[in-house]
Amino acid sequence: MASAEPVVQTDYAQFGSIAEFRDYLSGVAAGQALAVWLNLQTGEREAEGFGTPIASIEVSSKAGEGRSVWADENGKRCGSCPQFLADAERPKIVHDPK
Repeated sequence: MASAEPVVQTDYAQFGSIAEFRDYLSGVAAGQALAVWLNLQTGEREAEGFGTPIASIEVSSKAGEGRSVWADENGKRCGSCPQFLADAERPKIVHDPK
């Protein structure tokens, strides 16, 4: 007997450069909400999250799609994160954004 649940197509990819990440972001309509997840570097820190460098960023503009880019050893690949996160024209969906 066949399952009644529809098959969900997925499209997940990891970018190898910040240029690819920027190209992806520029292709997302300005008013379209984007789910964002920041992975923080592990290790010693004064307080959880404060001053902690971003290790990677994951984004999704629709169900079943996701993109990520990891920082290089100098944190350069995530260099556009502050500008992107500060852009009021791009609504963001986040979990627990303290």
